[in-house]
Amino acid sequence: MAKRGPLTVRMFVILDRDKDPVPFEDLTPEQVEYCRDKWCENLSRRMSDYYSAHPEQFEALKGREESI
Repeated sequence: MAKRGPLTVRMFVILDRDKDPVPFEDLTPEQVEYCRDKWCENLSRRMSDYYSAHPEQFEALKGREESI
């Protein structure tokens, strides 16, 4: 079987709903910071919603902090 080359990925970000997606590597440092802040906010909200709806899953995480 032929060996394949490494997998590459290009990530695009939509900064303005009325404009086309922009390659992540073309963002300014300020835009990267903005995106990371938004991703963190969204992830925090989603995880909070999930664990509020599934408290047993949150309880299962207790005591596992050391393994993370």
